[in-house]
Amino acid sequence: MELLIIIGAGGLGRELLSQARGDGAHDHDWTVIGFLDSRGQSMLGQDVDVPVIGDPATYVPRPRERFLAAIGDPVAKERLIAPLIEKGAKFIDLRTEVRFGERSTWSEGSVFGRGVFISADCHIGRHCYIDSSSTIGHDVVVGDYSHIGARSFVAGNVTIGKCVTIHPVSAISRGVTLGEGAVVGMGSVVLRDVPPYTTVLGNPARIVSRQKDAE
Repeated sequence: MELLIIIGAGGLGRELLSQARGDGAHDHDWTVIGFLDSRGQSMLGQDVDVPVIGDPATYVPRPRERFLAAIGDPVAKERLIAPLIEKGAKFIDLRTEVRFGERSTWSEGSVFGRGVFISADCHIGRHCYIDSSSTIGHDVVVGDYSHIGARSFVAGNVTIGKCVTIHPVSAISRGVTLGEGAVVGMGSVVLRDVPPYTTVLGNPARIVSRQKDAE
């Protein structure tokens, strides 16, 4: 049996605890043994029966342990799990009640919420998060660490760069490219390409802020 550790003990971490315990689609036999979070046990409260067992920056992975990132901010997620990757940590993918089209692929450490549909010929990168009831059209590429909120729709031939955030109930039109680090505000309808490190919001989505360089 593998021992599963969730990185991040906030709300998303508690959601993934519940999902991992009830998920049968992963073809793994595991038990969740703890969280890694620098903020400590206070993040969990008294009623969660799985403890915080360490800090992701200093934790040393053991042979039977597997990891799952529960961090909503893609940039923070990449930064926080980097020390574990450098130490050889092995990550699982979690894909509860997901439908994949033919020839679509996903990568290590990606998480899919319940009821996600991935159409044909898509590729989902490493450590992505696609939340419940989202639909991904054909020939879509999702870059590493990106986060797609619940009930979002991504049309065909869309390219989503690394560390992109799409907030819930958003729609991305066919053929659009979202540059690295772009942010799509909640409920937005994106009809045009979004430059890297740019935030858009509205229907149709318009630029509301720009960040010249990644922090």
